[in-house]
Amino acid sequence: MGPGVLIAKTLLQRTGAFVEFRNEKDGSTVVLALWPRAELEAAGYSPRDQIHAPDDATG
Repeated sequence: MGPGVLIAKTLLQRTGAFVEFRNEKDGSTVVLALWPRAELEAAGYSPRDQIHAPDDATG
């Protein structure tokens, strides 16, 4: 793992996320980050609050 991946993993974990890295047979890497929804909702956070359309409609 490079330093960027380690930093990203640490920051995700500090937000309460479960983080898993997995190497696939084709050589690709899968990163899974899960947050405990019940805890986020109890804190008043709604996942829909963070959904934003791009400024440029073409992406």
